[in-house]
Parts: sequence; structure tokens; C-alpha cells
Amino acid sequence: MSFLKNLLFPKNGPIIKPLETSAEYFQDFVAPSAIEITTNYIQINNRFARTIFISDYPRSLSDGWLAHLINLNETLDISIFIHPTNTGDILKNLTKNLTRIKAEILDKSEKGIISSPLLEASEREMEEMRVTLQEGRERFFRLGIYFTLYSESLEKLKELEEYIESVFNNILIKTRAAILQQEKGINSTFPLGIDELYITQPMNSSPLSSTFPFISADLTDNKGILYGINKINNSLIIFDRFSLENANTVVIGKSGG
Repeated sequence: MSFLKNLLFPKNGPIIKPLETSAEYFQDFVAPSAIEITTNYIQINNRFARTIFISDYPRSLSDGWLAHLINLNETLDISIFIHPTNTGDILKNLTKNLTRIKAEILDKSEKGIISSPLLEASEREMEEMRVTLQEGRERFFRLGIYFTLYSESLEKLKELEEYIESVFNNILIKTRAAILQQEKGINSTFPLGIDELYITQPMNSSPLSSTFPFISADLTDNKGILYGINKINNSLIIFDRFSLENANTVVIGKSGG
């Protein structure tokens, strides 16, 4: 035992720092030398960061719409938070709003006024949603999507934000900067799983499934197994070779890689 003790804890050996001291040293080592937090951006050393969030969605979402952001050849962090909600509360609010819309349509009909197509479409959608929730085929969640952009200058940061805003405007998705909440915003996009920003929108499970973030137009199947990572956009390669007429595959890579 004395031999093992001398081997592990030599009298003249290196001094092992306490865990608290080592942790503090590590934090000092990885922490930036300077951080400035303003109303609409954060400066970290010589780089600038701005967190923006999705504030509004269209009536329907197409599969893979996040590819507009994920395939962007820029440095950014993306966080997707999905918070479950109480189905009973959603059904109560849905029934209340549906009753109000039906009463409005009936009132206009009795007065000989043609109700707007938008109002009738809302009635149909809410009725369908109420049925699917009652049958358990759908669930409601609160969705928050945030992304932090990084750039070497404020001018380039603004250009990147405007470009992303225009891209999403084309598919009727609205984005906004997290004004006065940049610290909460960047904390929410760190790989910590903590939604400090908590700016969410209600969404049922069907359109929610379209936010699946691992998107590659050429290398992702709806079914299949994970083969690796697409180096072009860091998305997952999911492929079902048995769905093809010939299930043989050829994998070519660097020797020793």
C-alpha cells in the first residue's frame, strides 16, 4: 500500500490543484477577453452577434422550409424549442373561438350579408382541428426558433440579417431581432437546452414536423438509416437503400479516414 501511495502521491511530485481552482482556471481560459451587450447586438472580442427569432408563420408550412437557413453558408447558431401544452386548455379556447365565429357567420346570414371567405375558412380549419385534438390525432405545442448570427462587422451583420429576413419573407415567415433581450437570446442558442428567451408561437404537430432540422435535398430519405454527416451543410445522411430496385451501395472515402 505504501508503494501505491508513493506512486500516486509522491512527496516531491506535481501539486494537484483543487477542483474549484481548476474549474475557475478553465473558465478564465475559454472566456472571451471582453463582452459588450447592447440593445440589438453583442460584441464578443472583435466579433458581433445578433439573435433573431421567428415571430409569425403562414397558414401552412412546406416540408424542409428550414433548409433556407440551414444551408446558408454563414456562421450561425440555431435553437429549436418545443414546449408541450395542455390539450384540454387548447380545446376550451378552440371551442370558445369556434362558437364566436359561427355566431358571427349566422348573424351576417340573417342580415343578408355575405360572410368573408377568410372567416368561413377559419371556421372549417378550427372545426377540423377540434376533431383531431379530441381524437388524439394531433397535439398542440409552443414552438420557439431562434438563431444567432455572427459577423466581423456591424455592417455585414446587418446585411446578413436583412438577407435572412428577405428569404423568409418569400415563404411568408416573419423574423424579428430580440431587441433588449440579446443576452437571453444568445444564451438560448448556446448548446444548453435552456429557453431563456421564450418567444413562442402555438403550433399543432403536423406543421411542427416540417421543422425537422436535418435537411439535405439529395441525401435524406423519409425512412432509412443514418450513414453519416453531409460535410456541405452538416446535415445527417439518412438513406434507405432497400427502397430502391437494386439495394447495392458503393461507399467511397479517403483511406484511413
